[in-house]
Amino acid sequence: MARYLAKLDENNIVIGLVKIGGVECCDADGSINEEKAIAYQQSIDKEGHKNFALGCKDGTIRANPPEIGGHYDNGKKVFIRKKPHPIAVLNENHKWEMPDFIPASKEGMFSSDGSSLLPDEEEKEEE
Repeated sequence: MARYLAKLDENNIVIGLVKIGGVECCDADGSINEEKAIAYQQSIDKEGHKNFALGCKDGTIRANPPEIGGHYDNGKKVFIRKKPHPIAVLNENHKWEMPDFIPASKEGMFSSDGSSLLPDEEEKEEE
C-alpha cells in the first residue's frame, strides 16, 4: 500500500503529496513511522516546509486518502476530501454525502435536444 506525506499549508489544506518509504521512514520492524518520515522529509525539503501528515492511497489511514485541495483535521486526525457540491454534508465517518432530495431551480435547465425548457414544459406551452 502506497503511503504519502501530505504537505499542508498554514490552514491544513493539502498542497502537495510526497510518496514515502525506505529505512529513513521506518521503525526497526519495517513499519512506516510518521514522526521519522516527517523528520526525514523536513530535512530534505528544499523549501523548508514543516507541516506534514501521513496518509495512504486507499484511505485506511486517517479515514480518507489525502488529496490536493483537501483538508487535514488535526483535532480528529483525519483527511477530509474536497467538498464535491455546495450542499454536500460531512457524515460521522468523514465522508461527504448528498441529501436524498435536492431542490432544483428550473432556471438555466436544458432538455437533451438543447432547448431551454424541459420536454413536458414545452408540451404545456403548446396547449
